[in-house]
Amino acid sequence: LTYYYYRQPGLLDITPTSVLADQTTLVKIKSTNELPFAKDVIGGYVTNDERVLVSEISCKFGDFGTTKAVLVDMNTIACPSPNTNLLLSDISEEIVYVEVAINGQDYASGSLAFKFLGSRSDSSNGFAWVIGIIIGALILVGLFYLISQMRSDPRKLLEMFGDSRQNDPNQRGPGV
Repeated sequence: LTYYYYRQPGLLDITPTSVLADQTTLVKIKSTNELPFAKDVIGGYVTNDERVLVSEISCKFGDFGTTKAVLVDMNTIACPSPNTNLLLSDISEEIVYVEVAINGQDYASGSLAFKFLGSRSDSSNGFAWVIGIIIGALILVGLFYLISQMRSDPRKLLEMFGDSRQNDPNQRGPGV
């Protein structure tokens, strides 16, 4: 059994940077020239059979899963985004960080952000909250106005809302 020790690749760029959560797409990841995906075995060099080195390259998309990568060139790999099993209506977006493992086990963490997009709009939920707060504030202002009118002159408040007892001689007023 032969083991290879690899320098982790320097992750540089990812395209595309997002996909709809219910779809998969081919994602290309570029490495730096100093730390490419292939031809960099510590303590030696790679033979002409590069499949030994690159057959286990995989991409990890946060908690959404891992997929096998294909070496495009020494500084580019391509891997499909994983199936998230999410409905578009379940999320607005989920951001994950993509990691790469040359040997399929030891992942190099990087700062390559990738988004799974959904159809739920968090901004519309925020808009509903704003409208709710405005309506609630108007109701409170109205209540405070009514209370202040009641304290200053209760008869004025009865006039505002039309007291049906004023025109009925059989009705007794308060305290009579």
